Amino acid sequence: MGRRTQSCIFRGVHNGCSIRGRTSPPVRSHQMLCIGVALSREGRAMSTRTFFTSDLHLGHANIIRYCDRPFSDVRAMDRALIDGWNAVVRDVDEVWVVGDFCISRHRSAQSYLSELNGNKHLVRGNHDKHDTVTASGWSSVQDIAQIDVDKRRVVLCHFGMRTWPRIGRGAVMLHGHSHGRLPGLRTSSGGGTCDVGVDVWLFRPVMLGEVLSRIARLSQVGEFGEERDQRDRNKFCLFRQSKREVT
Repeated sequence: MGRRTQSCIFRGVHNGCSIRGRTSPPVRSHQMLCIGVALSREGRAMSTRTFFTSDLHLGHANIIRYCDRPFSDVRAMDRALIDGWNAVVRDVDEVWVVGDFCISRHRSAQSYLSELNGNKHLVRGNHDKHDTVTASGWSSVQDIAQIDVDKRRVVLCHFGMRTWPRIGRGAVMLHGHSHGRLPGLRTSSGGGTCDVGVDVWLFRPVMLGEVLSRIARLSQVGEFGEERDQRDRNKFCLFRQSKREVT
């Protein structure tokens, strides 16, 4: 229910005027409260959520073998990926595909997009060819993106980064490409990196809260995402000490 409809309903109920072509008599305050609660619940239920995913490889039969995906054939894989997407994403939601959407000789990217819920954005991957990039089902297409979700800066790129914008302020870097083979990082500022590919997330898009929970479970790393190994620190201290003794 849109804002304009809500406004008309409240105005009509309050003044006893015509609502949607019918005359509504004046109602009592408790009836107004019930209507307000119902609209509030509906508004919360339909609020926009943001999802992330990557490396679907729709239509790509060989990816089943490359990544040991649990599907008998490419049709079964495509069906599972589409159903998994639509099971969590609604039409009002935003979905960021961080590369490698489809590789198919038999279906167009547009045909896949038409089956998927949500407002869809593409961050290009190395397998996203002209047909995918130019498909009309995308709301935006880019090589890298920075967005804010729940007051958190999110940097999106198909390839995992070692450093990224606002890394010292808790920003997170979400990527694909590695199919779960690139370990994530947790920064001392409260951010980190995470692979959002379907091979890592049970073949479905994920929300930022799930990603942050996974990052929080990673082993502690040093400031600005740089891993600090105690042995390396000790070696550096010994080296610095030896330089002082020489001078």
